[in-house]
This record gives sequence, structure tokens and C-alpha cells, in this order.
Amino acid sequence: MAQNTDWDKVLDRYEDICGQCITLRDRIVSGNPVSDKAVTSLLQELGQLRSTLQNASGSMTDEQRIRFAAIRDSYSGTAIVQGPINQEQTLPTKSQASKPHSEPSTDTNPIRVPDLSGLAIAHPTKSEPQVMVPLRIEAHDQLLNNQSLVQQPISTECKSNQLDIEAYIIAGYNRSPVFGGMITVGRKSFRSGYISVLTNGSVKSADYSCLSNGNIQGGGVFWGDGSVADNALFITGGLSVWNSRTGNISAYLGAGYGINERLWRDISGKWAIVSDLSGRGIVFQAAAAFRFNHVALSPSLIYMPSTNYLLPSIGLGYSF
Repeated sequence: MAQNTDWDKVLDRYEDICGQCITLRDRIVSGNPVSDKAVTSLLQELGQLRSTLQNASGSMTDEQRIRFAAIRDSYSGTAIVQGPINQEQTLPTKSQASKPHSEPSTDTNPIRVPDLSGLAIAHPTKSEPQVMVPLRIEAHDQLLNNQSLVQQPISTECKSNQLDIEAYIIAGYNRSPVFGGMITVGRKSFRSGYISVLTNGSVKSADYSCLSNGNIQGGGVFWGDGSVADNALFITGGLSVWNSRTGNISAYLGAGYGINERLWRDISGKWAIVSDLSGRGIVFQAAAAFRFNHVALSPSLIYMPSTNYLLPSIGLGYSF
């Protein structure tokens, strides 16, 4: 699978978001107000980053993974002295921060940051125990829990290591049409082998044999009624000899067993096999596969040396 995601840009955005979180934390610790605009902007950037990761492809290099771990560790290492974290915390607005603590707040629009999507920050009181907890973002925690970027390749790369199976329907023609199927197996970037079967479905038996010049072996002349039949069966298998880096094109060489028989019917209704046009034995095959997403085309040639028989065919396949 081609790597379409620029992970350096993703890491730049990730580092910037973590930096903004640390800056907000420092402002709150120093007693400065945090505007609702700053929090909203941060959450929007976080949402955009999550959307990018959902559509990402490929995986990070070792250097990028080291950088990710460094950003993560610097972010996770920041802490704030605070009390227990509630399900929903409220950050002071500028108007609240500027009023004395003795005055009741009249601001009707405090900045509320849900624990599931924003900064989990609380302010200690004298009666609350003070503990040290890291400043967190829910989406960042998901990245750490899933370990999708650091400890294992993302799903699009894992698929490249899965076994691929392609099934083809094949049609060919030489003297008579033949049909059959082919199955290829292997990894996405390396198809290892295939097996193929082609036949015309005919299994006629001959009572005697003759030559294509009309002479009957053993003496006599063939008198036919004009009827012709062919027995065709080819079972082959082979290995890939070349694969493109993307796995979209493959080339195969194989061999197997074939039956290629031409029969004539005489005026008495008996069938004679035309021996110099017929044969049984080893066959050789060359094939290729051209893939477009899950659909593939596979042209091939089967050659029988004993009868100088050449069978072209084309297959239409689907990858599972």
C-alpha cells in the first residue's frame, strides 16, 4: 500500500498541540485567565488531527517514531498540582479572573471543557487533598492506548502481510472453445504461485485412429460424414517469476498435463482419432496478471510440444 500520509507534518501539528496544552497549563498555574477562544481553537486543531489520523496510510519511519515518543514523553511528563478531577471542569474567563475572590461570579458564560474532549484541570481548595496528575487530552490518551503509531504498523501496512487469494474465470480458443479457472496465492507484494484448469468438457472415445491425410493406420482409407470433435483438458501449476513493487503486475511460468485430441466421425457413426493432430502429455504455460484494485486480468499461453499446439486464453479475476 502506497504511503500517502506526510508523517513529518502530522508530527509538527501534534507537537504544536502539545505545546499549546502546556502553555495553557502554565497560564492557569500562574493565575492568569484563559480565554474561551484559546480553548476552542485548541479543540478544533485536535479534531482536525484526529480526522487526519483516521484517514492515514503507510507508517512512520524509525526516526519519526522516536520523535513521536519524545513529544509524547514531554507532554505526559507535564503536571499540575490539583485536587480530584470531576467529570466536567470549569476554567475561569477573563471577567471572572479579574474579580476579587470574595465577589460572587456574575459571568453566565464560563468556559466548560468536558473531560472526554478537552483539558482536565481543577483548582485545589484548602479542604481538598492535593495530588500530582498529568495534563491530558482524551485523543492523545487514545493514541497511547492504541499504540497504533509507535509499537506496530497501522492497518494499511498490516494488510500487505496477509495472504491474498485471487480467483479467475478463464476462456480460451484453439479449434474449440475451452473454459476453466485459476487461483493465485501469495502476499500483496509477492504472488507466489497458481493452479489452473481448462477444458471443453468433451470426453469422446475413439474406435480407431487415422492420419490427417485420410489414411487409416493398418491400411484403408477414412470415409467421414463431416462431423468433428475435440477433447481438451489442461491442468497446470506454476510459480511467479516477477512481481512489481506494488504487486499490481505479476508474471508466472508453469507446467502440467494436457489432453489435446481431434476426432472425426466416419459414415458408419464410429469415431477415429486423428493421431498426427492429437496428443497427451506435458504442457508449458506462461501467464501474467494485471491488477486494478480488487479486479485483475490474466492473459496466458499453453503450449504442447508433442503436437505443436498453442492455446491462448484470458482470465478475469477478483482478489479476496
